[in-house]
Amino acid sequence: MKRDLRDCCAKEIVDLFPAFHRKLFHPPPRGVPVAQLRLLGILTHHGTLPMTGIGKNLCMSKPYVTALVDSLLENGLVMRQPDPKDRRIVRISITEEGRKYFRQALALFQDNIRENLKDVPESDLDKLCTALASARKIIEKIP
Repeated sequence: MKRDLRDCCAKEIVDLFPAFHRKLFHPPPRGVPVAQLRLLGILTHHGTLPMTGIGKNLCMSKPYVTALVDSLLENGLVMRQPDPKDRRIVRISITEEGRKYFRQALALFQDNIRENLKDVPESDLDKLCTALASARKIIEKIP
């Protein structure tokens, strides 16, 4: 029985991703590259990370992470720092300008999602909000 529940959860989660993107994140706010936003979010949450740590957290290849970091460096949103314990490692951290940009981009995404939810009945919004809060709490318990 437990295997069936895991299979059911896995299928529902996998099916949910495209629905989120298709229904809630479309169209994305203009001028906010999603990959950059994800990287800034990881740095906001974890602090300074080496390039490999960023790649692992985002499930992205090192060359893609390097290009992404370079684009954020050009805009002053992140900075490179040498690792104090191993000079071969370069750590990436978010700048104050990056934090500001991240907050503004999140606000744009929330406004976009709010707009996409405008025709959903309040009773369904209440159920959705409760279900999402429950799902987040459960997922946070996963080691």
